[in-house]
Amino acid sequence: MLKRIQKVITVNGMHCEHCQKRVENALSRLHEVKKVEVTLEDKKVIVILKKEIGDEKIKEAIENLGYSVENITLL
Repeated sequence: MLKRIQKVITVNGMHCEHCQKRVENALSRLHEVKKVEVTLEDKKVIVILKKEIGDEKIKEAIENLGYSVENITLL
């Protein structure tokens, strides 16, 4: 049985559904990402991965949009 890899990312600067969609789309384009869930209220992004990915790659995808990543935690 495959282990599901999940990471929780705290993102500052997201304010609306447009921000939410931008982050979802950017992370969904990463080959290793299976699913993305963004919660605006608590500025959290949960990514479910097909395989491990470095935090820097995730951080870069988000920060290239103009948002800042506060932290990334493995679940």
